[in-house]
Amino acid sequence: NTDGTVTFTTTIVGKTIKSVSVTAAAGSTTPTVEIKVNGESWGTESLSKTSTTYTKTGNSSGEISITLDQNSAKKAVYLGAISVIYQ
Repeated sequence: NTDGTVTFTTTIVGKTIKSVSVTAAAGSTTPTVEIKVNGESWGTESLSKTSTTYTKTGNSSGEISITLDQNSAKKAVYLGAISVIYQ
């Protein structure tokens, strides 16, 4: 994306999402990661320069959206893993 953001989306049909974890690291900037479920923000975190797992919890269903925002810096962001716990 030309504005420095990328969004990953998926839907787990018929299940309740309990937690979403993203493992990521930043290069020389301070980008953010935002996790949304069904349009509701579960939180935004600033990425550190070392690989860190950011976990957000809730109780919702619908589309899962994970947005990495480089704040227009367009520097490296490293995505290691995405994990979803549901029931």
